[in-house]
Amino acid sequence: SNFQQQTREDQETVREALRFFFSEEGEPFREFMLEEIVTVVDASSRDAVQELIRRLGLSNIPTPSLFRALNPELSENDKRMVQQITKLIQFLFGDYEGALGGSNGGGGAAIARLRGLLPVVREYRTQLSLFGRLLIARLTEKNLQRSLNWASERLSEQGQQRSSLNRLPGGRRSSGNTIADAFISNAIPGFLPRPKRRKL
Repeated sequence: SNFQQQTREDQETVREALRFFFSEEGEPFREFMLEEIVTVVDASSRDAVQELIRRLGLSNIPTPSLFRALNPELSENDKRMVQQITKLIQFLFGDYEGALGGSNGGGGAAIARLRGLLPVVREYRTQLSLFGRLLIARLTEKNLQRSLNWASERLSEQGQQRSSLNRLPGGRRSSGNTIADAFISNAIPGFLPRPKRRKL
């Protein structure tokens, strides 16, 4: 039938594409795809990244406690990104039903056509799984880097705030670390009686 003929042609096309992708010649394309996926994730909001990490079961990765405490509503773009990357990871690790939406034989002609490619995909399940692990490693590395950058920026801001609080008019610095110290050093002496000068 026409459907069977189309399936055979699709299978040959996908088999050749996968053969090239996982060959030595395909290494630049694998690296390019990894970088593109990580870039897309990194361009998303903090909350979308944290939701993706939660879905992928990477919640044991160290992240600032503030991130874990926040749970705002994601935008439509963020939701779409999380869903797409989640399905990609499912596919790479062999959860084809999950990647296809868990439909039971339904979903129209497109789903049926994709299901026809699964025998070819399974031929490369080892390579796909290794590629998935590499993608997870890149996403983990990017998330850790992002968290460290966030923590570094917060520490830097706190240091600048403390420095501005300690600095007094005239370039002098107070001996304390609080506004109260600055007030004591600057304001209170004005209310104290000045010592009388002795007449010579």
